[in-house]
Amino acid sequence: RDIVQVALWYALFSPESYVDECARAQEQLAEYPRHAAVSEGYLNRTRFLGAYRAWLQNGVLQDGFDAWPLPSDRIGHMGWVRATALKYRGALLAAAGRTVEAQQDFDLALGLFEDETFPLLRFVCGTVCLQAAESLGPDDEPSLWLQQAVAIFSAFSSTLKGDIAGHQWLERAEGIQRGVPVSALPDPQSKFPY
Repeated sequence: RDIVQVALWYALFSPESYVDECARAQEQLAEYPRHAAVSEGYLNRTRFLGAYRAWLQNGVLQDGFDAWPLPSDRIGHMGWVRATALKYRGALLAAAGRTVEAQQDFDLALGLFEDETFPLLRFVCGTVCLQAAESLGPDDEPSLWLQQAVAIFSAFSSTLKGDIAGHQWLERAEGIQRGVPVSALPDPQSKFPY
């Protein structure tokens, strides 16, 4: 699992290097197949996170990202891991102009949070809604996504601090609803790894 954490570090802080680190982690996990099932799910999510963060930082899409495996949701606690991978892939698909597939990924991700009551995972669900609205643009009814994001972030606007400060997410969602250019809004996603 440590090797997956190293790959995660690269995906977060050095996305230009995440591909090599994910490959190195995959090789090491192959040596321990009995322990690899859960770790591979996290590694698959990390791979999408690295591609997403590289795209956020420099606008470049990783070749072949759409063929990477998604984390399984068959292991009890892995639903959020799959949902965040779908969020990242949805954003990348939309950036590639494949909005129908992106919409499907965002819908699948949201469905994985459908009955979620744990506060942090509800918050992560809000990030999926906000990313869907930003990625799909005005032609794909982002107001529904934004309404969900605003409702979720409103509950956290004064409770979360630091890089996941709820008020920053709420300000971004409400700003987009009002038509404020995203470049003029806080960008908490650039700091939040989910």
